[in-house]
Amino acid sequence: MHSPKITWQALVEYQPEVIVIMPCGFKIPQTQADLPTLTAHPHWPELPAVQANRVYVVDGNAYFNRPGPRIVDSTEILAEILHPEECTGWRRPGRMYGGKSAED
Repeated sequence: MHSPKITWQALVEYQPEVIVIMPCGFKIPQTQADLPTLTAHPHWPELPAVQANRVYVVDGNAYFNRPGPRIVDSTEILAEILHPEECTGWRRPGRMYGGKSAED
């Protein structure tokens, strides 16, 4: 099963406050390499998540695109992204959010 596709117009209408990018089968470096496909679009700068610097790249391949024992890690990653003020100290080395690793 694939994720549903949406149009750019629908994305603009949603006015997302947070965007989490997690393509199926992609690790973080591959996703980052393909980001210009998104960021070059003329509507990209209009999105509230982009304006607020709340766009995150996560390892969909390892944490989100298949069920398994990492479901707790997946939930923690989303909690950290959506509610960072409530999750102080949760970050573990090697996780990546918004293009920076936890070590940065």
